[in-house]
Amino acid sequence: MARAIREAQPPREATPEQPAPFAEGQTVQLTEVGRKHWPWAPTSAGEVCWCRGGWTRVEFDTCYLSIPDAFVELAEAAVEGASA
Repeated sequence: MARAIREAQPPREATPEQPAPFAEGQTVQLTEVGRKHWPWAPTSAGEVCWCRGGWTRVEFDTCYLSIPDAFVELAEAAVEGASA
């Protein structure tokens, strides 16, 4: 009976995956809002290691920081030529 009910259900449509906010290898820096969320994070720019599963992982000089895509406004692409 459970199988009949399951088979009678219309198929679920796959949710399209959202594009990653940053690209691997891109240089990003926390904004002031980001600094309020992660006050211990470095103030220098960091390099994006990967973006997947709704998270962006940034490598800084002394640590890594995983930023949920929902908080992507907390980081911004660093200015070209900015020193890390």
